[in-house]
Amino acid sequence: DFIDNNDTEPIVGDLSSSHHRLYLEHDRVNGEEWDELLALARHNNSSGTANANFATTTFDADTDENLALSVPNLWRVAVKAGYEETATFVLMEKLIRNSKTSPKVYSIFGRTSRPGWIVVEAATQKDAQVLCCDVSYIYSQTYSMNSQDAAWYLKQSQKFIPKSNSWVRLTGRAYKGDLAFVESYSDAGAEVFVVPRMDLRPLSLPKKRQRTENVKVKPIRPEPCLFDEATVRKIWPKCTIASSGENTFTFQSRLYMDGFLFLVTHDFQSGEATPVSSAELSVFEKLSIVPRSSFERALNAIGTLSINIGDSVKVVDEELQGSTGKVVNVLAGEAIVHVHCQDVHVSIPLNCLRKNFAIGDETI
Repeated sequence: DFIDNNDTEPIVGDLSSSHHRLYLEHDRVNGEEWDELLALARHNNSSGTANANFATTTFDADTDENLALSVPNLWRVAVKAGYEETATFVLMEKLIRNSKTSPKVYSIFGRTSRPGWIVVEAATQKDAQVLCCDVSYIYSQTYSMNSQDAAWYLKQSQKFIPKSNSWVRLTGRAYKGDLAFVESYSDAGAEVFVVPRMDLRPLSLPKKRQRTENVKVKPIRPEPCLFDEATVRKIWPKCTIASSGENTFTFQSRLYMDGFLFLVTHDFQSGEATPVSSAELSVFEKLSIVPRSSFERALNAIGTLSINIGDSVKVVDEELQGSTGKVVNVLAGEAIVHVHCQDVHVSIPLNCLRKNFAIGDETI
């Protein structure tokens, strides 16, 4: 299977990816240097160095324009999406190492679930900008935050939990962006089936590009291809493939059913984040456990996304179910439809409409 390396860009909004990048940053200062950094932080805290300026300074909101604009002195700083935790770690390290000359900064926090921003608690905007100057992955934009913005940033975003017999997009690097069918979900993760990506080139062909000096070569991601026992045995004659039932095999400790790879993962996002195509769905018709209703819901969603002014449509839900008409306008998730049978204009939710095709219509 496709093997990733440590140099891949982090996935925006993905906790495991962000934690991995943070671990690499922590590893950079691990060992004796990390112990020295912790000792310095404890010394600053016990001596009051970090908070001395804050404790002895009185601010006047009427005369301090920056402070008046931002209560309680929170500044939102733009960072490269996916690097929120890493940027926070680097800034805290910089603050600890330069405690005697550092600006009036009291706390820094970044959240993976709020991509593209971190928050710096500082006396003024200039203090936040000085700390963030010349730090990788951090941009120059700094904005004040009011109490409502701060509450929104600190609030835990609602976790997406997929339903059984639904569709998701995987975010793990090997299968990033691939459509997967959800069989079930538990605390262990979502149990999904996805088209595997296996390197099926014959052993006689080279599988690695030779590295040139000082040049990093990114791994090649194999094309998606359904698992086929005969093909795999032809490439690896001595491999062990165990049959676990009809069209179900275990190979290299992985389970394959009807050619699809079974995974338990937390690396996914809603299938609605990226529209599903009919071509992607057609591949999953070979997966026997997918109920027809799952295909119908996905195909209906595709039809909903493509409804435009002038389209002939059919009402599939609500009071006018079965009626046909023509779309006059589309506004905020609803369509104004001229219903032919009653000769009236009615506002109908898009998810209750489907395109109505007749023989001879041109489709794209």
